[in-house]
Amino acid sequence: MAVSLCLLFGALVCGCKNESQAQGLLRGGKSKNEGAVTMEKSGVFEPVVAGAFYPANPVELKSMVEKDISAAGKVKLPGRILGIVSPHAGYIYSGPAAGWAFKQIAGMNFDLAVVMAPSHRFRADTAGLLQKNYYRTPLGEIPIAVEYNSALLKSPFFSSSQALFSSEHSMEVQLPFLQISLPGIKIIPIILPTHDARVLDGTAETLYSLLKNKKVIYIASSDMSHYKPYKQNNMTDEGTLEVMGKMNSADLLAGERNGTVELCGLAPVYVIWKIAELSGGGRMTVLKHENSGDTAGDKKAVVGYGAVAVTIQDNSDKK
Repeated sequence: MAVSLCLLFGALVCGCKNESQAQGLLRGGKSKNEGAVTMEKSGVFEPVVAGAFYPANPVELKSMVEKDISAAGKVKLPGRILGIVSPHAGYIYSGPAAGWAFKQIAGMNFDLAVVMAPSHRFRADTAGLLQKNYYRTPLGEIPIAVEYNSALLKSPFFSSSQALFSSEHSMEVQLPFLQISLPGIKIIPIILPTHDARVLDGTAETLYSLLKNKKVIYIASSDMSHYKPYKQNNMTDEGTLEVMGKMNSADLLAGERNGTVELCGLAPVYVIWKIAELSGGGRMTVLKHENSGDTAGDKKAVVGYGAVAVTIQDNSDKK
């Protein structure tokens, strides 16, 4: 099993030496060698985990993503969709849940996508931006909306940090799903290496002020509870979803402190929740919740995956 996993995802490149390490990496962990396979070309950021978290072969990757999106249901949402939360493990584990998140935005008309991910390796006092023109995946190059970088970098809450991207899988695994659901869309990729409320509030306020008159979809990359037995994982995730459903950003950080919220992507989720508050308040719809025990792993120690949509009042209908 370990050999087949490593061959399927190229996980040997990431140092998988046994089944538990391979499964931990793909379910929701991180590779010690993330970034080792990055090759820089002028203006293009190359993929870090292609062949590990998802297939490097573009035909296989396209088929896998399309299958996950096709298998998901389309949910009637209240109001206008502002953002989605999507998991970031290996596709055999979290791809079906991710399909539910991206199914809701597939084919819609947006000016750009703000894709936000946590940092599993670094901590810093600012949100990280990527100073590249394109982000490449096996499905092609995604244009980065660099025209917004100068304005964002004027804020004390943003900085340019390629190092954050060169060692992070949670950003990249969202992108093939985005390429299939919204082909050609420009992105602002942001990595959030902090849970400091001041920095996260400033990040959200800066984005809201800059983009409030644009049609933007915000994407938060996050898994849920990690490595608990199946039933305990589900109970923990239900508690997290209950707190998330209150749509109060302060509750998320309080929940992390008191143990009622477990989100490895708490920071990007927080920013979407804060932008919803700045937009007049939002509503959360749980699209899908499952864990690695439901998809491709055993039930002894699982990782939870939630697909969530956040909507706000659609003022475009008001005259």
